[in-house]
Amino acid sequence: MKKVIIIQMLAGSFTMPALANNWNSQLSLSNYDHQKFVMYFDNSYFSTPSNTYNVTDITPGRHHIRMLTPAQNYGYGNCGMPSLLYDGYVDFPANAMITAYAASVNNFNITSSYPLVQNGNWGDPNYNTGYGNAGGNNGWYGDAGYGNNGNDPYGNWGGNSSGNGGYNNYPQYYGMNDQQFNSLKSAIQSKAFDSSRLTIAEQASSSNYLTAEQVYELAQLFDFESTKLDFAKYAYARVVDKGNYYVVNNAFTFESSITDLAGFVNTYHG
Repeated sequence: MKKVIIIQMLAGSFTMPALANNWNSQLSLSNYDHQKFVMYFDNSYFSTPSNTYNVTDITPGRHHIRMLTPAQNYGYGNCGMPSLLYDGYVDFPANAMITAYAASVNNFNITSSYPLVQNGNWGDPNYNTGYGNAGGNNGWYGDAGYGNNGNDPYGNWGGNSSGNGGYNNYPQYYGMNDQQFNSLKSAIQSKAFDSSRLTIAEQASSSNYLTAEQVYELAQLFDFESTKLDFAKYAYARVVDKGNYYVVNNAFTFESSITDLAGFVNTYHG
């Protein structure tokens, strides 16, 4: 019988509102030795070898994960058979960002697990749901909401001025705040080599959301074009405004890098 991994929140308390219905989770998964792999997530096959896969929109409940080494082509029609890295079932909670790695075929290690949306202040900018008077945006009934978030720039539905409950159940994510982002840039700039800078940038982006502009600023901190491109691809899964990702192109010197990133974005499976 395959082992079932149950993921619990490791940081902070969280209470899910009774009316919420869009609380899917995300997974950032790698192998213990950081080598490339392919994988099946339920019935979806991720066929492009990668050091890390970022899977989004995971419904709460049990999911099957199967990780394999890529098949090796030795030429003359000879191919090395893939090896099994992990095969098992994982129980995902709602509204969680999970970072994990496979240590062996039966060993799935959770390195971090935390809520995508923190304890919800209705109408709070980090939880973009209007409910009654507590936070209306444009009003479910067409009235302007009179709540804490009454002038929401995203114009999502909320409760009206009479307290009639309007809600869209859709969490609004934001990039790192200025203090966090400046601290991250300082940490990256303190390192002498691109490899160390990239490690810090990837660690931060795996557990924080970024804006496209923030990715552009971080990419400029690397010396080599290849490192900028690697980071731009890695960070894409964590960007809140993917429609603005074209700004990252300004960090590149060569047209080939822009073309490469565009190809990655167009075929992204996240």
